[in-house]
Amino acid sequence: MERREIPMKKYHNETFDNIPGEKREKVLRTAMKEFSRNGLTGTKVGDIAKKAGISHGSMYSYFPTKDALINTIILKGYELQKSGLSENPATGRNIFDRLGAVLTYAQQLAKNDPDIISIWNEMSFEFNSRFSKQIIKLEEEAILFWKNFIEEGKEEGSIDASIDTDSAAYCIDSIVGTLMKSYISRHEKAKLSIHFGNNADNDDKVVSSIMTLVKNMLKP
Repeated sequence: MERREIPMKKYHNETFDNIPGEKREKVLRTAMKEFSRNGLTGTKVGDIAKKAGISHGSMYSYFPTKDALINTIILKGYELQKSGLSENPATGRNIFDRLGAVLTYAQQLAKNDPDIISIWNEMSFEFNSRFSKQIIKLEEEAILFWKNFIEEGKEEGSIDASIDTDSAAYCIDSIVGTLMKSYISRHEKAKLSIHFGNNADNDDKVVSSIMTLVKNMLKP
């Protein structure tokens, strides 16, 4: 199955590209924290500008609307996802080694950047449906990756050839999504503890436990 990249539109103005990279990162990080804390509707662009240390006017010179800022954050999320899914393992590693690497990347991304995972989660709600077209591009990219992953595993002989590719891709995508969501709030972390008990704080143990389950589901 050929993997195709989903094109993403640029929503910010050229003025944002012209400022130093460190300043761009600070603006986006501040925006993500505010959106995560106060919600997409409850966050004011002026508050983001103030906390990022820039003027209100500068903020609107970078992003013509608040939705343009939000869509730029979606694009940043796409780049983070792309980085994790395009992980290029060393020669000789099998399909499950690769899966373990992607799971670890997803886990650490969620632990280190819970704000962006929280925003992705909120964008899936119906009242934020105006962003669904952009979010579905991220999801489509991941789904296509997992379908290709399953087919490669079948060719390699690591995955049972009789397993339905679509269903298997759906299950793995759901597992990765649930794992990432487990680190976005104290509530989700508490749920993780219910599932994994004392091992919830052991990152390697969580991933290895999931890997054992997935292997048993997919192997010949």
